[in-house]
Amino acid sequence: MSKTDQRSTAASPADDLVALTMLRERERILACFEMVLDPQKFGAQAVANGVREAHPDPANPRLLSLAWDKVSFRDLVMDEAFGWDDVGEMFRLFMGRLEFGLPWWKDSVVEAYAMGSDNFAPASMGTLENRFKILGGWIYNNKRGQPASNKVWWDLLMSDPPQADTENRYIRICANYEEMQTYLTMNAILIDTNHPTFCKKYARLDANPTDSCITRRHLTLAGFIVADLQSCGPTMLLNGRPTTFRQPGKTAGTIKWLEGEYRPYIFGVVHPEDDGFPEAFLRVLARSPDKFIVISRRESDPPMKLDVLSGASGSAANVAQTRWRQFDGPASASTPPPASARGAWETQRSALNVLYGGDEQKLRGGETARNDGYLAVGFNNKSAAQGRREISMFFHKQFPVRYLLIIGADAHQHIHDLAREVSWAAFTALGLVSGSYEINRYEKASDVLFLKVVRERMAFMPENSFKVRTIT
Repeated sequence: MSKTDQRSTAASPADDLVALTMLRERERILACFEMVLDPQKFGAQAVANGVREAHPDPANPRLLSLAWDKVSFRDLVMDEAFGWDDVGEMFRLFMGRLEFGLPWWKDSVVEAYAMGSDNFAPASMGTLENRFKILGGWIYNNKRGQPASNKVWWDLLMSDPPQADTENRYIRICANYEEMQTYLTMNAILIDTNHPTFCKKYARLDANPTDSCITRRHLTLAGFIVADLQSCGPTMLLNGRPTTFRQPGKTAGTIKWLEGEYRPYIFGVVHPEDDGFPEAFLRVLARSPDKFIVISRRESDPPMKLDVLSGASGSAANVAQTRWRQFDGPASASTPPPASARGAWETQRSALNVLYGGDEQKLRGGETARNDGYLAVGFNNKSAAQGRREISMFFHKQFPVRYLLIIGADAHQHIHDLAREVSWAAFTALGLVSGSYEINRYEKASDVLFLKVVRERMAFMPENSFKVRTIT
């Protein structure tokens, strides 16, 4: 063998142990990304390994600099400069979409469908000067301002199903109310989607713990977006009768009695325009003042202006959500005095407080904490127990809505029952039911609505390509 042949043989990667070792290392790194081809497997493994808890730095240019002259994803990973630290950073970026990358993630899906269409024109994605090529594909640096289609939202939700209590992050990338309705409706169609915490914290012994979650989905499909549910508080408020602690009253031979009312309520939004469902829905609610107290606010109104639409008179400050009264009764009596002899009520929390705060809550140790309302600035700036900012569902929205606060007229009603009555009113507004609530007719109407919405939203797919399972 000549010296030239020896040099050629020595330089061959097949015989170079160092090159073989490096090549195998490249292949091991590349194998980490095989699951990218299977998004469901990718998401399941990443969540199981706690990748979602990591916090990548979006300002770090390393990955961009590595990808700048590469023609494919494989080309990037097989680069000798791409190491295990970059693997971890790539995973954190993939699973950090809810933190900082969600708008770009949505835009990339929109652009992918646009580029794959037969009538695609590059100019429709933006000016050609505002794009650059990464890993063999074009990246546009202008944000999409148009609502995304049902198909786009379906792929977004299927590629990484939203976790509980993250709806506000998706709402911030919605262009208008209709797109928010599209997102939440598609989310409701996903049977296994994690429910918001506020739906699961009021389970009854005589009901399925997810009943309120299911009812909330029905309301979403109908057109009422529910952001919170609140039920009765202390146990003594649930029994529907006054309580005594056997303390002496103001006069001899009497004891003190305490009676409280804590009305359940639902906070949410409807379309800001009066036409169609919102008008019909409010009209049905107004027909039952013995069941619902309805407070409304339009964002075009002056600051803190609230309209009491039905169920009560006067201003929202006069509508009691929580109220108490103390009175004296005979010490020997086993039952409290009649209602006519119990004195006047004292409002502790009004509908105005629910929406704008201002009331105080007594804590253990005698301390007090100021409550923040859903529409108050303070509500959106306090920290949750996990150290995250607690942000209301509509804090990031960029479009007008009409807020509704529906308070149960029955002070001792469970929130599940109130939610079902409100959902029945929504079904009535849609012409699905009439008369008083009946469980059998309710379930039938919810199935009809669900199937109708599924067929409308999933029209982009062949009908025999998916199975429909109701959510009742």
